[in-house]
Amino acid sequence: MDVQFIIGYRGMIDLARRSGNIQSIAAHEVYENDFLELEYGLQENLKHVPWHIRTDKKVDDPGDVRGAYMVAKFNDGGYYIHYMPKAEIENHRKRSKAANNGPWVTDTIEMYKKTVVRSAWKWLPISIEVAQSVESTDGTAKRDITDQEPIDIPFVMGSDEDFEEPQEPSTDDAAREGLPV
Repeated sequence: MDVQFIIGYRGMIDLARRSGNIQSIAAHEVYENDFLELEYGLQENLKHVPWHIRTDKKVDDPGDVRGAYMVAKFNDGGYYIHYMPKAEIENHRKRSKAANNGPWVTDTIEMYKKTVVRSAWKWLPISIEVAQSVESTDGTAKRDITDQEPIDIPFVMGSDEDFEEPQEPSTDDAAREGLPV
C-alpha cells in the first residue's frame, strides 16, 4: 500500500520556521475591497488593510478574492514578499488533479495561501534536504508502508510559544554533514 502525504502551507511555514533562518512567515488572501499597496524593487514595501478594518472608507463586504501573498521575515533582518494575483493562482489550480473537487472546492482560500507559499518556497533560506522533501513530487512525500509497524503520534494543541526552537547541531552532527567544525 502506498501512502501519500501532502504537506499543507501551515506545515511548510512550520518547517521554514524550524530551519532557524526565519523569524516569522505568514500568508494572507486579498479581497477586492481591501487596501493593498505593494512595491517591489530595492526598497520593497507592502501595506495591506483588510476590508473590514479600513478607516479611509466604509466597506460592507469583502468583494471577490483578487490574490494572495506571503511574507517571510528572516532572522538577519531581511524579508521576502511574494504576491500572486488570482489569475496566476487559478492557473496552478487548473494543473491540479483535484482542481474541481476536494480542498480547491471546500477550502479555496486555504489553497490560495498554500499556492503562494509553495511558489515562494524556493526563495526561502531553508536546508536543501527540507526543500527537496517538500518540492519532490509536487509537495508530497511518498513511501511504501505495507510492512511498517504502526506508530503512535500524539497530537497536542498549543500556541506558537509551545514550539521548541531549533538546536544548534553538535560537532558530531556537523562532521557527519561534512560541515566545518
